[in-house]
Amino acid sequence: MGVHYLVYGAGCEKDVDGLLQNAPEGATLQPVGLEAFLKEHRATEEDRAIVYGEYDEIKAVLEGSFVCGFTVALLAKPSQRALRDTFEIPGNPAKALEVAIGGEARPVDLLYCQDEIVLWSALVGEAPPHGMMARARKNDAATHRIWML
Repeated sequence: MGVHYLVYGAGCEKDVDGLLQNAPEGATLQPVGLEAFLKEHRATEEDRAIVYGEYDEIKAVLEGSFVCGFTVALLAKPSQRALRDTFEIPGNPAKALEVAIGGEARPVDLLYCQDEIVLWSALVGEAPPHGMMARARKNDAATHRIWML
């Protein structure tokens, strides 16, 4: 295996030390900011980018992986419950790093919609489905949930 990059997004610098402290014993992570990683680092097929950032930042690294062929692992920020649930990322940072570093990579399809990577789902057809908004307006909590998706 090549280099394990800990690629972090803007505003995530304060979390990097904690993430490095949670790395499994013997693991070597090279922390690098997203902009520097995309512009200066030439990750190869042997390398792994462990991404910690906002959704657009994650998508930027995924696009880079498509071009260069390096492996990508995701770490979810505490506020990114949907990302954690969708990709089955452990909630415990130490366990998440253990999986990100030692997990076996597998190929996945990369879905684009209107030139943007889709991370979890896409809806084809009428959106929202006919009648859903009328029912949702009756319940404020349901309306809130619909717009959160």
